[in-house]
Amino acid sequence: MAKKNKPVRLCIDTEEDRQLVAGILFKNGYSVTPGKQFKVGSKKSYDYYIEVVDTKGRDTVSATDNEHPEHPDQD
Repeated sequence: MAKKNKPVRLCIDTEEDRQLVAGILFKNGYSVTPGKQFKVGSKKSYDYYIEVVDTKGRDTVSATDNEHPEHPDQD
């Protein structure tokens, strides 16, 4: 049975930046969905994000992972 990947939320402040990042991810085979939620402690302002899911079933690497297995000489 195929492994189902969990969605990841990327909080990005500006609409222009969200569109740019979403376009790049979409072109590389990711499912991208925009969203918003109330800011913590507020009922009038929102945090905007894009939700990303890998549709190709690739292994994911955390943003804090400093190892580059394809390029071992890079740090």
